[in-house]
Amino acid sequence: QVRWSLTFNQPGNYSLELSDQPLVSDDRRDGSVLQAEAIVNSNTLYRILRQGPDGQHHLIAVHALRVITDRAPTVRFVTPEGTELDIPSDGSGRFDTQVQVSDDYGVGTVEIKASVASGSGEGVKFRDQVLVFDEYQAETTGGIYSRSWNLEALGMAPGDELYFFVTALDNRAPEANLG
Repeated sequence: QVRWSLTFNQPGNYSLELSDQPLVSDDRRDGSVLQAEAIVNSNTLYRILRQGPDGQHHLIAVHALRVITDRAPTVRFVTPEGTELDIPSDGSGRFDTQVQVSDDYGVGTVEIKASVASGSGEGVKFRDQVLVFDEYQAETTGGIYSRSWNLEALGMAPGDELYFFVTALDNRAPEANLG
């Protein structure tokens, strides 16, 4: 949605016209201010017109309006660096994850989708969970999300495997983009 509030040096009867839509303006003009709004979904031109004494609208200016499509949030793992992490059976069963999430118009919900695989062969069982991050550090267009994992607290035993990925929604309405 685009809103214009145009102030003119000379009073007059001004209007605004989009190249692909009929005239858009409102009745709040006082002769030197024009306010208008429209929903614009693609690149277009708009024209500013002034009504002359003859009743005809005369072109004052033409401007381009470029629409930039909202992108899905980006998710980048900071730690661990690789896609696999082996923890020895006599290890602590703990590790940390940091994820940087950013979006051009703001980050909404960020979640961890995790699956724990237990057993072997045909007896493998999967348990799916949705987890949250422990900490968040704000940045200009998103932030760093951190989680300290405790595999024992997840009910894991030596030989079990944990698979997870991060999803992020932006603030787009009416339907958010998913990254």
